[in-house]
Amino acid sequence: MITNDCIEAARAELRSVNIDPSVRPGGKHAAIVWLHGGKERTYYAPLTPSDWRASKNTRTDIRKILRNDGLIGDDVPNADVAPRLFLHGGAFHCDSRDIANHFGKQHKNVLRDIDKAMEELGDFGRLNFEPSSYLNEQGKSHRCYHLTRDGFTIIAMGFTGSDAMEWKVKYMTAFNAMEAEIRNIASVPQIAPDVVARIERLEGDLNALTDLCLSQPQPEPGFIIIKAHKRRVRGARG
Repeated sequence: MITNDCIEAARAELRSVNIDPSVRPGGKHAAIVWLHGGKERTYYAPLTPSDWRASKNTRTDIRKILRNDGLIGDDVPNADVAPRLFLHGGAFHCDSRDIANHFGKQHKNVLRDIDKAMEELGDFGRLNFEPSSYLNEQGKSHRCYHLTRDGFTIIAMGFTGSDAMEWKVKYMTAFNAMEAEIRNIASVPQIAPDVVARIERLEGDLNALTDLCLSQPQPEPGFIIIKAHKRRVRGARG
């Protein structure tokens, strides 16, 4: 049976409303399929999740489908209240779809703002806005962007309102927390590469010596092995 954290997250959300979906493999994604009102619903989950937040993304996506189908209400608590960040290329990124959702924007308008920023910012824009894509419920590919902290700051600076300010603070807090965690990990003393190489060589030599000492010669059929006897060499002084 095909499974991973994303598939299990989708199954858990669907089973919470008494739906037992089927899973069909295909390419880099698995199609999670179920029926609602006599019509087939399909959600495409990655077979190889890109980061530790992928299962939470899946839960959020499935909840949106269930909410649109009237199977859960708007008052269902969303466990994923914090911005979803992921590490890529040595920097943390957020997703343009989440930005649109959190700030109450249409995704196409967020894409428009990013496209315009990339035209105006040149190399800086290409470094901070990474084109990506995702599959919708019908399996069609749509474009999105992954934004660094600087990319997010540029796009979000034009968003106004009390809710917008709240989400700006949440995103900056999330970026700060993730980057602090990476710094803490980097500060842990590491074994020098040359020392690691020497340890590996010693382990290999020790394993080979152990195998040599423990290995016993195998006698030919009809013969047995007798231990060698020790005797003094003629003329030797003891």
